[in-house]
Amino acid sequence: MRRRRVDAAPPTESGMAGSMPREEIVWDYASLGLTLRRHPLARSGPCWPSVGVMSYEELKDLPDGRLVTACGIVTLRQQPDTANGTIVVSLEDETGAVQVIVWKSLRDE
Repeated sequence: MRRRRVDAAPPTESGMAGSMPREEIVWDYASLGLTLRRHPLARSGPCWPSVGVMSYEELKDLPDGRLVTACGIVTLRQQPDTANGTIVVSLEDETGAVQVIVWKSLRDE
C-alpha cells in the first residue's frame, strides 16, 4: 500500500510537489549535471536584446572577429597544450552553441 502525506502539496503538472520549473532545472543540474527539461536560459532569452546580448541564432551569421556580448552555459572548455594559453569555450543558449576563443592576453587581464 502506498502512503501519501496528507499535508503535502499536490504534485504539479511537472510532477514535483510545489516546485517551479526553474527550481526543477536547478535540481536536475545539481543532481545529474544535465536536464531534459527546457533549456535553463529559455525563460530569460526574451530580455537579452534590451541589454545588448546576442543569441547563437543572431551570432551564427556574423563575420569572425567581431566584438559581441553573449550569454550561455559553458558546455565545454578546452585548453590544448599546444595553444600557448588560449582557451576554447563552447557557450550554449536555447538556440545553439557558439565557440568562444579566449586569448591568453585577455584571460590574464
